[in-house]
Amino acid sequence: MRGFVGAVGRDCVDHLRQHGGDPMLNHLINVTLTSMPTCLLLASIDDCSTESDCAAAIYGDVAFAKAISYASANEVLTQYRDSGIDALANLDGGHAVAILDSGRRELHLFRDQWSQGSLYYAQEHGGILFSSHLPLLIGLLQNSLEPNLQAARRFLQDGVPPVADETYFNNIHQLLPGHLATISLDDAATINLRRFHAPMPIGPGVEKLSFAEAAVQTRELLTRSIALSLSGDAQKGFTLSGGLDSSAIVASAHYLHPERSARTYSYVTNERGIDEERYMDIVIQRMQCQPLKIRSSADEYLATLPGATRAAGTPVNGTSHFVQYLLYRQAHTDGMQVLLNGVKADSALAGHSYYFVDWMADLWQERQLVELARIMGTATWQSSNRARKTLALEIARRFPERISGPLLRRLRPAARTHWLGSAMREYASDQEVHQDLAVSGRSLQNHLRIGLESDKGARYAEANGAAFGMLSRTPYLANDLNRFVLSLPSEYLISRNGEVKHLFRESMRGTVPDEILDRRDKIGFDAPTGRWLQEKPTEVETFLSRARELGVIAENSDATTIGNARAVSRVISYVEWMSAYGISLD
Repeated sequence: MRGFVGAVGRDCVDHLRQHGGDPMLNHLINVTLTSMPTCLLLASIDDCSTESDCAAAIYGDVAFAKAISYASANEVLTQYRDSGIDALANLDGGHAVAILDSGRRELHLFRDQWSQGSLYYAQEHGGILFSSHLPLLIGLLQNSLEPNLQAARRFLQDGVPPVADETYFNNIHQLLPGHLATISLDDAATINLRRFHAPMPIGPGVEKLSFAEAAVQTRELLTRSIALSLSGDAQKGFTLSGGLDSSAIVASAHYLHPERSARTYSYVTNERGIDEERYMDIVIQRMQCQPLKIRSSADEYLATLPGATRAAGTPVNGTSHFVQYLLYRQAHTDGMQVLLNGVKADSALAGHSYYFVDWMADLWQERQLVELARIMGTATWQSSNRARKTLALEIARRFPERISGPLLRRLRPAARTHWLGSAMREYASDQEVHQDLAVSGRSLQNHLRIGLESDKGARYAEANGAAFGMLSRTPYLANDLNRFVLSLPSEYLISRNGEVKHLFRESMRGTVPDEILDRRDKIGFDAPTGRWLQEKPTEVETFLSRARELGVIAENSDATTIGNARAVSRVISYVEWMSAYGISLD
């Protein structure tokens, strides 16, 4: 696994040294500073520096704001020496960074603001262990792992990940995206946390730019980000689902380098409603790609589940992470070192149908009631029952709590939880939270920023890449692109008839095939979870039996009691996760 681990505090360091022969760590480079014997930094990267009083380790790709190539740990270290820690807030790209300064007797840990990189830490024996990857950190802990039952219930009931700095373990925390942790080497038990990357500003709207001009600039900014992602000598491939996000990256790469044939990795299935092969083939043929398509089965899902779970370090909701794991595994076999993906495009360019509600909220706040009534009557979201319910929920959440409570209970009945184990049921079901997203008439842009900064989506791509010693590059998370989009008028991002990614579609016209641009369905990598579980009743019952023994589900619960294939898959994933790390609910 590619990444870094480290420790501050003599006892933690001694324990870390004892793991030098551990198969999981024996490939790591041992970086020690003779002037600071109580600190040890380990990194499985090639560009560590141990000059004089500083050392740095990077996992991921970082670029300085005005740089044209990805930076190394040495370059980051030079910038730190010249300008101090705050200068590194200008870094772009996905990264987790550790800088040890024995002169100042400080350790700095920080991660990018878009949650592409990860950083985890745990406090033991008066010291701190940290790592860019959860599995690496778990392998070093001396104390037993304690499950976070509040997070467990949230996951099992609704598929919701841990909140804030929580993980699925009580005794392990994650450094929040865009934050800096500074630890004094003289007081290793204390962590000083602060926001490192300033929140992306939400501008008043670039009113002087026409829609056409904004589309041109969006295309230029995205193309620049993709060009940066293609820099360097590493072998690069592309995940291709057939949707707009991944297709735009492949098509833009072809525009930039028509002489190159892109190596694409796709998942295909014959399952009606989720198969996108015909759209993939359009892109593959037009862009003259070298495609590799992967099919899978219930047998492979169950056989690969342990490896995919250990790669994630967490239980996983659904099978999209598993599909992505297969793609990275195959790309690694083919010698790829980097995969470009379309993760987080929905947050960067307004791709979810419920974002339409934010625009309606702004119109309501500005008392543009005639316009509000017009778009509510003509919006394309009315064509789907699921979209109508989603939007209704989003609207209800924006009312004051005395109104939203009854509305939400009517629209979203309480989830059945009688099948959960007693340890889980002790935790009250999370209440719906009133979301006041209106920010001076910029609710949509604020919601986009929240989505960009959330710890969803990009983390699994990064974790799957790390499992196979690869990097995952996400062009939609470029700072200059996001800064520009957040400054645009809402009607540029979502059309008046409810078309999401309105500006993005226009910006890609002529680059991405029209058949892709004109799609209105949204799938992504998805597997036929329900059918797979039906094909393997004996194996599923084995997992559920184990779940009953562990207290994850009630003694009288079975697949029928749980009643939902996705919920059953979450139970299976949680049990596999417990098994991988020796977790007990006792």
